Amino acid sequence: FGDDYTNVPTSGTVTFDPGSVVETVFIELLVDGTPEDDEALIITLTNAANANISWDNVYAFVILAGAATNDTPVSWITTHYPLATNYDAVAMSDTDGDGMAAWQEYRAGMNPTNRRSIFLMTNHQPSVEGEFTLEWPSASNRVYTIYKSTNLATGWVSFDFPVVSNHPSGGPGFTSFTDTNASDPRAYYYIKVDFAP
Repeated sequence: FGDDYTNVPTSGTVTFDPGSVVETVFIELLVDGTPEDDEALIITLTNAANANISWDNVYAFVILAGAATNDTPVSWITTHYPLATNYDAVAMSDTDGDGMAAWQEYRAGMNPTNRRSIFLMTNHQPSVEGEFTLEWPSASNRVYTIYKSTNLATGWVSFDFPVVSNHPSGGPGFTSFTDTNASDPRAYYYIKVDFAP
């Protein structure tokens, strides 16, 4: 971890102006292109002079792992593209030719190097009269919002409840949703995927 920042002493003095309760400590992070996980930095306040430390004197900060375009983690990119050096270009690329950029496949939980691993509706058909069921490949810890339109000129409306996907195995699977108000003979759907909070 010491290789990830520069000009930071292991100890020192922080001086607060009279009446001030906030002070800034500068830490210069080094960008070396090495993929890493999130890391923690701990600052401990001790030996206060002319003041009291009346709250917890230990502060932990998380330094987020490097990310490329659209918040695609460098560690995820190097897992799928071990020889990559231009992470932003890789995040924007579609190396498997399935029509999805690598950053989109990351968000959807798909494999960016496998053309068959793609986020699309695999089953969409009426289930019973007035109902329509959608099914799509999904990943753990994702939230899916389903949108519907019966007239593309008038826009889209989302269903009031998102679909959360948490597969017991932690791996990919399939998720389905049934529109119970599908009496209109013409309807369009799309699915937005986000990370679960």
